[in-house]
Amino acid sequence: MSKREVPNMETTVKGIPCGVVIESYSPSRPWRQYVFPGAGPGDCSIPEPMELEFYLLDRKGYRADWLQDRMTGDDVMQLADQIEEQRREDHALQGL
Repeated sequence: MSKREVPNMETTVKGIPCGVVIESYSPSRPWRQYVFPGAGPGDCSIPEPMELEFYLLDRKGYRADWLQDRMTGDDVMQLADQIEEQRREDHALQGL
């Protein structure tokens, strides 16, 4: 028996309104060289891509695996961009 859930955010996929439950999220980190006295070529951090695990809900709050199965790579990237934007906005609001 499936249970109803509350999404972390609302969006549309293939023109269909749905909710997104974010199971795990780690933002991307760009390449960065540390500058300090004695720093050398090995004193840097390796870039890390964003990591995201999610699933979709229908408008009633039930899992919509059928809709997630229809997502293309472009759909996933667009959703990832929306999630990153929301996280930036949430972080900015917390700083107020």
